[in-house]
Amino acid sequence: IDGGPNLRWTRGFEVPMHIDTRGHPTLPFVAVRAALERGLSSWHQPDTTLRFIRDPDGRDGDSPAMDGVNLVRFERNALPPEVDPSHTLAFTSPVSGACTGVLFEADITFNAVDTRWSAEGQPPSRTFDIESVMLHEAGHLLGLDHTGDERAIMFPTIGPRTVKRVPQNDDLRGLRAVYGQDVGRLDCTSDFACAGDEVCLY
Repeated sequence: IDGGPNLRWTRGFEVPMHIDTRGHPTLPFVAVRAALERGLSSWHQPDTTLRFIRDPDGRDGDSPAMDGVNLVRFERNALPPEVDPSHTLAFTSPVSGACTGVLFEADITFNAVDTRWSAEGQPPSRTFDIESVMLHEAGHLLGLDHTGDERAIMFPTIGPRTVKRVPQNDDLRGLRAVYGQDVGRLDCTSDFACAGDEVCLY
C-alpha cells in the first residue's frame, strides 16, 4: 500500500462491478466474463469486509470517469495518449474525493489493441492470462499498490503464459490492513473534513 491517504472503499461495502457486454473482440464473452469474475472473487477473504458483486446484465459501451459505474472493458482501438500500449496490459482508473481516499468509482481497461489474451486454461505462446491480470488490477481497485515481492499478485510485471491466480501472503497482508474486520469506520467523508496538510484525492 502506498504512502499518504490510502485508496479504499467504505468498510463492509459491496462494490458493484459492470462487465462491458461487448467483451473481447475475438474471445467468447461467457469465457471472458468467467475469467474476470474469478479474478474479482479471489480477493474475497473470510476475515475481510469487502465484496464485489456483478450487475447480471453487464453494461454496454464506454463508461467515462465520474459516472458512478465501475466498469471492466477491453479497449480495441486506442489507449489514452499517456498509456504506452507496448508496456501496458491493463490499467485501473480510480476516482476518489475525500482526504481519506474513499473511492467512489474505479474503471479497469484491458489493452486489446496489441495484446493477445486467453480466458481459459494455460495461455498459449505470447498470450496473457485474463484472470491473472484481472486479479492484479482488482488489487489496485481495492487500493493496493505494487510490491517488490515477485511471488505476489501485486508485483508490477507478468510474462506471457504466466498464471498467477491466487493472492499471496504479501497481497493478503495489504488487503487485511485496509479491509480487516477490526478496521474502524471512516470519519473523514468530505473535503471539508480534511485537516492540516492532508491531501484530498480526485
